[in-house]
Amino acid sequence: MADAPHSVEPFEEFYTRMINVLRFIAHVRFRIPLPDAEGIVHDAFVKYLRDYRTVRDPSRWLAATVANASRNFLRDHARERPLPPDADVRWQDPGAAQDLELIDMRLTLGATLAQLGERCRNVLYRFHVHEESTSAIAETLNTTPGYVQLLLHLCRKRARAIYLGLAKVGHDA
Repeated sequence: MADAPHSVEPFEEFYTRMINVLRFIAHVRFRIPLPDAEGIVHDAFVKYLRDYRTVRDPSRWLAATVANASRNFLRDHARERPLPPDADVRWQDPGAAQDLELIDMRLTLGATLAQLGERCRNVLYRFHVHEESTSAIAETLNTTPGYVQLLLHLCRKRARAIYLGLAKVGHDA
């Protein structure tokens, strides 16, 4: 069927035949970085697929489309300059890593407290933040200071397990 004078080449064969030529035009001839050149070529193919009925000579049309898109790319990116090779070291904020760790820790701690029961949050908050004694906490809970100490121990243990589970998930992601 390929020998027939008016046969139409299947798109897959046409694509395979043209892709390297078009990539050469954008990447080698116009010196466009390869990832951007591939984007230009694929955009040209999408335009061709959309308008193929109006295209008389697909090979020339695609070559011209890629050349024009390459010129537009160069014009749009003419004033861009690459970052110096040491840019990641030169402009690195020394406190940024520490700030990120602090933010991560606070978010994980907040999620931990949200998963604790109301009673545990209340007892831990009163003991550690308000610095109330176990006796004062026991009075308001109508229990003994020994039970408040046991409750603090169990709540800390549960909070530690939740925190470590959340911190592990955060580092695995």
